[in-house]
Amino acid sequence: MPCFRLLEIRELINLRVLRIHVSSTTVIADNELDVLSQLRRLNVLGIDAEDCRNNNVLEMIERVTPPPSHQELYLRNYKKETLPSWVNPGQISRLQYLCIENGDLVKLSSGQTTWNLEGLCLKYLMRLEVDWKDLEKDMPVLHYMEVSHCYKLKDFPCSVMEPGVWRKN
Repeated sequence: MPCFRLLEIRELINLRVLRIHVSSTTVIADNELDVLSQLRRLNVLGIDAEDCRNNNVLEMIERVTPPPSHQELYLRNYKKETLPSWVNPGQISRLQYLCIENGDLVKLSSGQTTWNLEGLCLKYLMRLEVDWKDLEKDMPVLHYMEVSHCYKLKDFPCSVMEPGVWRKN
């Protein structure tokens, strides 16, 4: 896979989909932290940390400024107990779909803010502890959810052991 610097995509102002792979050798320079926020038309952002446990790399992801208008976020192999601070309704208010796969996430949200998410996907999050009633309060417009191998979820309307799908009637 070719290596590039985030600065190289700064001029791609019409870019709508971006998938980023980071590894233990990835470096995001301070002058690159706001590049994503300049991609005003970006709708879909995917970040795959490829099982990276290097705290320096994970801290770089934490400090990235997200694009303001993106509607879908895919976060894979993120090996921290909490989401990056920018993954919250205040900073990504237009987010409609959130997919988190294969990580060490323990909790999903602070419970202090309401998400406008319509879709949610949680897969292979063995440590994630969420109660369905709390999720319904935090995500009142949720219409679709996919869950798989999230053993500590409580009272969910679909299987948390095997792949399960829930749709609001």
